[in-house]
Amino acid sequence: MLIFIEGGAKSGKTSFAEHFIQQRQGGRKVYLAAADPQDAEMSRRINSHQCKRQNAREQWVTIEQPYDLMRCIEQVQAGDHVLLDCLTTWLSNEMFSSGSWHVQMGPALMLEALSNLQKKTATLLVVSSDISHQSAGHPDMIQFLKVQGRLSSQIVKRADLAGMVNYGCLRSMKGEWQ
Repeated sequence: MLIFIEGGAKSGKTSFAEHFIQQRQGGRKVYLAAADPQDAEMSRRINSHQCKRQNAREQWVTIEQPYDLMRCIEQVQAGDHVLLDCLTTWLSNEMFSSGSWHVQMGPALMLEALSNLQKKTATLLVVSSDISHQSAGHPDMIQFLKVQGRLSSQIVKRADLAGMVNYGCLRSMKGEWQ
């Protein structure tokens, strides 16, 4: 099952996604973290998320993979319930930090990685930031917003469920949520 959840900054999207995955039966709960601690603020946020998972009633397996998700697929087991947090961060890492980004091949490789993860797991829940209302003046940011929008649209087309989270509440966009 492929699930896509989007929301703005501090909208409760990650907490909603964590709760959703914790409710799944069987399999491991796997947190696929895309954040790369490049500054003090990101390090603080990563630490906060790690502490929250450590104190959860369900044990999480955490895989830190800010780039090239294909490399972590062998760490995921059949039947796992995987939360990828977050698509926007992963895309940003690939586009601006990897040094090998190609505007056509990059998104295709990201979709291939997600497809391979989905085939191996019971649940793949992709969290993404809603940046569709961001203003962009710099050409790199304009390109990023376009790629993010296309990538999100392609994932939602493939998804069984899709929704927006605002203030911790889900608004269903696709499928029947239980």
